[in-house]
Amino acid sequence: MSFPYNSTEKENISCNFCGGNDYKILSKKGTDDLDLISVICKKCGLIFINPRMKKEGYALYYEKEYRDKTINNGAGGSGFSCERLHETTKKHGEALANMFLPFLKVKGDIMEVGSGVGGVLAGIKKVTGRKVYGIEPSGQEASYASSVGIETYHALIEDFTDRENKFAVVLSTQSLNHFLDPKYFFVWAHDCLVKDGLLIVEVMNFRHQLKKSGLFKNSVKIDHVYMFTPEVLKAFIESSGFEILHCDVDEYVKKEKIQGIPRVHIRIVARKLNLTPFKNLSTPKDLYSKTLGSLNKFKIYMYYLLHSRLANFFKKRV
Repeated sequence: MSFPYNSTEKENISCNFCGGNDYKILSKKGTDDLDLISVICKKCGLIFINPRMKKEGYALYYEKEYRDKTINNGAGGSGFSCERLHETTKKHGEALANMFLPFLKVKGDIMEVGSGVGGVLAGIKKVTGRKVYGIEPSGQEASYASSVGIETYHALIEDFTDRENKFAVVLSTQSLNHFLDPKYFFVWAHDCLVKDGLLIVEVMNFRHQLKKSGLFKNSVKIDHVYMFTPEVLKAFIESSGFEILHCDVDEYVKKEKIQGIPRVHIRIVARKLNLTPFKNLSTPKDLYSKTLGSLNKFKIYMYYLLHSRLANFFKKRV
């Protein structure tokens, strides 16, 4: 990694879910051998990096390194291409739309926050036939999306000024880890949705990610400011004033791979309720202890060793 993480200014933060400051350190190292301290809140079980870079540091990281690092590494050194990424994420959008369409009972448009180059929205538009809009902080990606017919606002949601329109669906795909204030996003989504509108969230399942990689230092990433397990994410969303209609987790059950649907993720479909977000927190007393127990380093590593060896065994047999 060329990004100067160690010299970038950091800040200490409170838990974004419950506001608590009592936490347990889970690990002091992350990917690229960075000094990333991951902690878990002792009240609600939310996992996050603390201390973390300030907003300006993350803005610089996304501008200078993020896309080239993630896309270039995953594309065999061919570099980042808006056009290629748009095409590869269309199937993702189609698959997501087919998943949530049975729950969509209200008319209206669809908004994605963190919409990138617009590929997911293009797939959703193809399946639903509805108008779609995106909010994307990257000027390059927002411009590309708009150029191919996906109307995209170049902004952060904190700076999004069009608050008159309401949407039937607010969507976040593979972006929630990156938000510096996910609570703001949930409140914003609740406010921007029509009555009975849907919140669709797809985000990495940190526990499953740990099981796949074996160690915290292989799973904690500089850009994944918050790390979610299914139980904590459900509690977070319910506390935001939503009723969960569907939750898809492939952690425990071996499911047939669906084209366009990424593995090791949580997908939640939730309906807006007539409730004030975070007036009451949906946090069972044992949420922290159960979450912490499920992240036991020894058990995680044993799971990793067993399943990685089994996978290698069957590869050799084929």
